[in-house]
Amino acid sequence: IKSFLPPHVWETSIQEGNNMRRKIKISLRQFKNRLSTRRTHLIRGIEQRLKENRDFGDLRFTDVADIASNTSRDELLWLIVEEERRELEQIDEALARIRSGDYGICRNCGQTIKKARLEALPFATLCVKCKEVEEEEIERGSRAEAEAPLWGESLGNMENDEVEVKNHRIKEK
Repeated sequence: IKSFLPPHVWETSIQEGNNMRRKIKISLRQFKNRLSTRRTHLIRGIEQRLKENRDFGDLRFTDVADIASNTSRDELLWLIVEEERRELEQIDEALARIRSGDYGICRNCGQTIKKARLEALPFATLCVKCKEVEEEEIERGSRAEAEAPLWGESLGNMENDEVEVKNHRIKEK
């Protein structure tokens, strides 16, 4: 390439490439710091909720309303902890992708995930286009499932007290 371009052009290209690599390293460092900070926050929050639950669980309730209230509180707590655990898992996977050099690459199409998406959702694994396709497929699947008959195939001719189930005739008694 050097032989085809004047020196000032390829020197500028090399400098621009180095500047781009520096910017990428800075961005990765920023995302890594943001993910690590969120990870620490989640771990502390989970530990605190579990400690509070243990402390609260030591109390003995005799009133039915108190027992019901405590049960609802426990269920809500576990839902929150489970959601935080899932986010923690996604953060750990994103940190692993940063270490391996795969961070910011769509797992479906291999294209770069836009910085704005990563800023909004730093553990994103799909670009916006692939995420939209995935959500459309989920929506189609949900709609198809909701529209499917409960028993699958037709029950046949009920007037003759016969039911056809998967090509087998059954005579009702």
